[in-house]
Amino acid sequence: MKVTIRQIAKQLGVHHTTVSRALRNSPCISENMRQRIKSLAIKLGYRPNLVASGLSTRKTFNVGLIVADISTTFFSQVARGVEDTMRRAGYNVFICNTDDKIEDEKFHWDALISRGVDGIIISPANLKPRYLQKLLGAGVPIVFIDRCLPSLRASYVITDHFSGGYQMTKYLLSLGHRRIAYVRGEVEMGRFYGYEHALKEYGIPVDNSLTPVCDFTIEGGKKAAKKLVRMEHPPTAIFCVNDPVALGAMKAIREHGFRIPEDISLAGFDNADFAEFLQPPLTTVHQSKYELGEEAARILLQEMNGKLREPRKVELKPVLVIRDSCRHIGDSRVNSALPECLLLATTIIA
Repeated sequence: MKVTIRQIAKQLGVHHTTVSRALRNSPCISENMRQRIKSLAIKLGYRPNLVASGLSTRKTFNVGLIVADISTTFFSQVARGVEDTMRRAGYNVFICNTDDKIEDEKFHWDALISRGVDGIIISPANLKPRYLQKLLGAGVPIVFIDRCLPSLRASYVITDHFSGGYQMTKYLLSLGHRRIAYVRGEVEMGRFYGYEHALKEYGIPVDNSLTPVCDFTIEGGKKAAKKLVRMEHPPTAIFCVNDPVALGAMKAIREHGFRIPEDISLAGFDNADFAEFLQPPLTTVHQSKYELGEEAARILLQEMNGKLREPRKVELKPVLVIRDSCRHIGDSRVNSALPECLLLATTIIA
C-alpha cells in the first residue's frame, strides 16, 4: 500500500503540513525535525506524488538539457553535474543531443516546451544574437552553458575560452614555435580569439591556411590535421579546439610519418579523462566540466523559483596542463621562456 504524508505525520505526532514542508526543505521547519521526517519517509518507502504536486504548484518537476553530444567526455561530465544537482532538488532531467545541428536543436526545443518543462539548460548550436533572443522569448527559464554571448541579457555559465586559447598559444610561443596551427570548431566560443591575440603580441599574423575548421570529433580532427601535415611547410605545433579533435590529429600526424613532439607538438583543450593516458600524454587546457553543469543547474533552480532579479553570469577560469606532447625548439629553455603571469596560471602534471 502506498505511504502517504498523513501516515508519516501520524507516526511522528505532527501535522501533515509539517511533513509536507519538511520534505520540500522549508526553512520554517527545524533541521532536527526535517531529518526525523525524511528518515521515517525513507524507512517507510514514501514516494512523492509529483503529478499532484504539479497540479498545485503548476510545475512538472522536469527540466531539459540540450547539448551537442552526450557521448563526449566533456558533455557527459557536464550532464552529470546538472543531473546530480537537479535530482537532489526533486527534478528529472531530459537530455537531448543536437550534433550541433540547428534543425535538431529546434526539434528538441519544441518538444521540451510542448511537454511543459519548468526550465532548460542549453549549449546552443547557433550563437547569432537574434536566434538566442528568440530562445529567451519562449517564456521558460533558461540558462546557457559552455556557449553564450556575454553581451546577452541572460544567465550563463561558461569557461573563459579566450583565456584558455591565449594561455596555450602563449605557451607554444614560449617554446619557440612560430608556425602554430589552430584546428577550430564549427561554433566559435572564443578560443580562436585568444590564439589570435597571443600571435599578435609576437607580431605574427594569423595564417588562414593554418586554421582549418572541423566538427569537434575525433574524425574531424583527423581530417583537419591531414590538411596541415600535407602542407609544403607543415606547422611545428598544432593546437586543437578540444581533446577528441587532438586525438584525431595525433592519428593523422603519425600516419604521415611525423613524431610527437619531436617533429610536431600537439595540444588540446578540456583535459578529458583520456588525455593523460595518451602516448605521449597530451598537453591541454583544463576546464571544470562537472562544475559547469552543477553551477548551471543551481542558477536554473533560482530562476525557476523566482529568486533571481538579474541574470547570473558565471565565467570559470581554465588552467594550462603541461604534459609531454609539446617540446621547445630553438635555444631558450621552457621555464625561462615562460612569462611570470603564465607560470602562475599553469599546472604542471608529470
